[in-house]
Amino acid sequence: MEERRKSPRIPLKVQVKYKTPNAFLADYALNISKGGIFIETDKPLPLGSSVDFQVLFPDTTKPVKGTGEVVRIAAGEGEPSGMGIRFKDLSPEGLEIVEKIFKDFSGIRILVVDDAAVMRRLLSFWLRKIIKCDITEASDGIEAISKLKEKFDLVITDLRMPRADGLKVIEHIRDNMHDTVTPIIIVTTVASGDDKKKALLLGASGYITKPLKFTELSKTVKDMFQSLVDISTKKVEDMPVIGITTDFGEMPSKTKGQNDPYIFLREAYINAIEENGGIPLLLPITASSELIEHYTEMIDGLLITGGNFDIDPRYYGEELSSMIGEIKEERTAFEMAMAKHALDKDMPVLGICGGMQLLNVLTGGTLYQDIPTQLKDAINHQQKKTKENASHSIKITDDSKLFSIINSKSAMVNSTHHQAVKDVGKGLAVNAAAEDSVIEGIESTNHRFAIGVQWHPEALYKKSREAEALFKEFIKESAFKK
Repeated sequence: MEERRKSPRIPLKVQVKYKTPNAFLADYALNISKGGIFIETDKPLPLGSSVDFQVLFPDTTKPVKGTGEVVRIAAGEGEPSGMGIRFKDLSPEGLEIVEKIFKDFSGIRILVVDDAAVMRRLLSFWLRKIIKCDITEASDGIEAISKLKEKFDLVITDLRMPRADGLKVIEHIRDNMHDTVTPIIIVTTVASGDDKKKALLLGASGYITKPLKFTELSKTVKDMFQSLVDISTKKVEDMPVIGITTDFGEMPSKTKGQNDPYIFLREAYINAIEENGGIPLLLPITASSELIEHYTEMIDGLLITGGNFDIDPRYYGEELSSMIGEIKEERTAFEMAMAKHALDKDMPVLGICGGMQLLNVLTGGTLYQDIPTQLKDAINHQQKKTKENASHSIKITDDSKLFSIINSKSAMVNSTHHQAVKDVGKGLAVNAAAEDSVIEGIESTNHRFAIGVQWHPEALYKKSREAEALFKEFIKESAFKK
């Protein structure tokens, strides 16, 4: 009997990112259980081919990895079929995560807000035909806001209501709750064009028009749940290599009384690059100029990380204060050299926390050596919460590159630093500041992408749209070879 030919493995990486746990269940109900997930590729893939994929769930530190099979699937009902991936094998850890999600799943929850009872009932009836869900109804914006103390996976609201209209509902979700993820569909009329524009500017995700049509509602709901699923398909050879600077220290050796030197890095930096489309490459610290030059030839973008140490003040013409922290001369010298080489090549550079401070000092800027003793009116910039939680807001400069990336005048960020930028370096501009005017972001006016941020987006990108957008743009710029 002839041996069955194995399906070819193609060098393709499919990444599926679910922004909420219930987004996976919605995707499962709408797509996966019916044959797979729809993807777009530059050219057709051989059916039956095996591809590697990773699935990213909220609140998990590592992606779930596995293999999939290329199938034909339609992007939606009535749509022409195209390339798709059917999940085939998940890692044991992945199976545990998926099983837990199914076990904890209480149903897709939708809030329907309309002052007309007949409209609420019609929407609820149709929604249950589209997807298995639990529906809560509210007769106006005030009632809706009171019900939003609970978590919903989708909100559908009429715009014009006598007591607190749909605009108030959108403002409450986006501004008061700081929720940038939950999809909001507005119900509008052709005549209410201005209100529709206001709603979309405030953060509405989409709209349906009266008189309602089932097909329009069905497509919009599916699109909204699909917006919670980021699918990227890349050939590995097309993904940019991001060099990430590392730290060093010592740990107790197995030999009594001795310590072993270690190179280390918080895993969040690696995950942030890999999960947003880049290939992370850790850069060991070296004093060799030849190696540093070779490193810059190997990478497409440079990420300068933070750490529990300070830059020697002599780099910016000051004496050490009594509040200065540990100084790591070898690391600072290495990162200075790497940053200079990268900037000379106009390579994209992202500096995080201490990495931002290094970019400022490299270009002739100075630092406050200790915020609490030098800036008496400053807020607390050393939060007690973990880095995965934001602790204060920042304002973003309107005409900055940072604003064009995250498309927001403000953001909530974490804060774990006792130093800050004082005098801004040559060729740099401030792009963000905290409420106490402490500088939270800088960017080069002479390079296509050289941005420093004082906070830690690598710890926030899983639930912060702004942090995720920053990494995506950095990796997108790194993929572009000048």
